[in-house]
Amino acid sequence: MKQDRSNLDFLDGPVWIEALKRWSVQIFFPDGTRKRKRFRREKDARVFWGAQMRKIQDGSWREEVAKKGDLTLAEAFEKYSAYCQVQHNSFKKFTKPALRFWLSELGAERPVSAVTTAQIEEAKLREAKKLRPATVNKRVAVLRACYSWLELQELAKTNPARGRIKALKENNELVRYLTPAQFQRLIEEAAKLRWYLAPILIIAHQTGLRRGNVLNLKWSDCDFNLRLIRVATSKNGEPIALGMDDTVYEQLMEIDRKRRVPDSDHVFAHHEGPQRGQPIRDIKNSWKTVTKNAGISNFRLHDLRHSCASLILMKTGNLMLVKDALAHKSIKSTLRYAHLSPEYMREQMRVLDDTLPFVCRLKDAKAGKSQQNVIEISNTEESVKATR
Repeated sequence: MKQDRSNLDFLDGPVWIEALKRWSVQIFFPDGTRKRKRFRREKDARVFWGAQMRKIQDGSWREEVAKKGDLTLAEAFEKYSAYCQVQHNSFKKFTKPALRFWLSELGAERPVSAVTTAQIEEAKLREAKKLRPATVNKRVAVLRACYSWLELQELAKTNPARGRIKALKENNELVRYLTPAQFQRLIEEAAKLRWYLAPILIIAHQTGLRRGNVLNLKWSDCDFNLRLIRVATSKNGEPIALGMDDTVYEQLMEIDRKRRVPDSDHVFAHHEGPQRGQPIRDIKNSWKTVTKNAGISNFRLHDLRHSCASLILMKTGNLMLVKDALAHKSIKSTLRYAHLSPEYMREQMRVLDDTLPFVCRLKDAKAGKSQQNVIEISNTEESVKATR
């Protein structure tokens, strides 16, 4: 009787193929690839099968699979970088540094399929001792996204950074904001340092725009007739349209009258030197100086955005207004400010009123008792009249 080889089970070890008079071994690797080999002797087949199983258990199977024309990490990252430069606005600031880190950590010549989850986890834990959790998580996220893209391009068969790498817990719920007195001191010190520093800080505080959007602000983005600022591309890739309040309008008009650089569309442009007309890119040193002089510590430039959101919410109690002003894609990002609005918190807690028994609500219980007394008196009067 002819042996049906389609139903043979190779998971438990070598299988005897009668037609070939050979012991057959099939190894199925975790990435979906397969390796087959035949032997005359069962002993040789079992030795080979056992060695391959050990490689799968310790992860060294990837190195063997990688020998079959696999891309190196340097080649893979170069292809992914070319894609990201077109698709991602944050490539230079976010993706490129992360890819550079993984290249030095894992090795430029390492094959793509030879990277293991254990290696990524080890690097993550080591970096967590030196860097903030959010920074480490971003690096892992970039590697995960890179492998996902490689899978879509059929350049990788598995993603070692997916699922099994647990993100570090981030504590980014702390909201820092300035009091009016602190902000006044900040602006007074900024006005003493650079001509552009105070207007930049005021516009950032009043609009909630990110640092990059403020520094790259153009006159063509400002509609003085409608009093709108339009930013073509924000961090999340979507355009922003913000209204100008009187403070922002006056600051921009003042720059237009006294500080505008001819033939330059940039609001905050260099006035002289080889970069004349180009936007001012970096104010880190000025920021450190002005915060120190103003007596403000542990406060970042980005926290002016939080100040804007905090003041809007404390004045209006409207979370959706904050969401629109800060151009958040998800309300989840806006909810971090919710505790700053007593009105919002009270509205949220009122839902508990409907869950209580009637007698637990003193106001309604007293009203109900009075109403019951009125009914009882009315019934008594009717009984007296009927008796008469």
